[in-house]
Amino acid sequence: MRLTEEENRVVRNLIFLEFTRKTLEHDKKHIESSGVKIKDPYIEAMDKAIVKVGTEIRDLKRALHKGQIKIHEEGPRETEGSAKIYVYKLTKKGYEQRMDLASHVIKNAVVGLMRRFL
Repeated sequence: MRLTEEENRVVRNLIFLEFTRKTLEHDKKHIESSGVKIKDPYIEAMDKAIVKVGTEIRDLKRALHKGQIKIHEEGPRETEGSAKIYVYKLTKKGYEQRMDLASHVIKNAVVGLMRRFL
């Protein structure tokens, strides 16, 4: 049993949002420890974006739970050159499916999501 197009979209969006949240939290720490004179506006914007991302993640996780879909990250794998492939195992009602996402695809999605939330 394969995931539907909509279910695949939800899974991809959840993965991209998780990476976006990690990136925002990482960048926020760098801003906090940087030499920027006035940090508060940047930190507040980052906090608001992190909350919005968290809300969307919650909604997508609920949709996956309702559809009995689970995501298991198998971790990144090196490919030729410096590219990485992130491998995910998806299970739905006992059936398994694999999803591979290239690091540059994830990066482009995260950049777009960061522009949307900031």
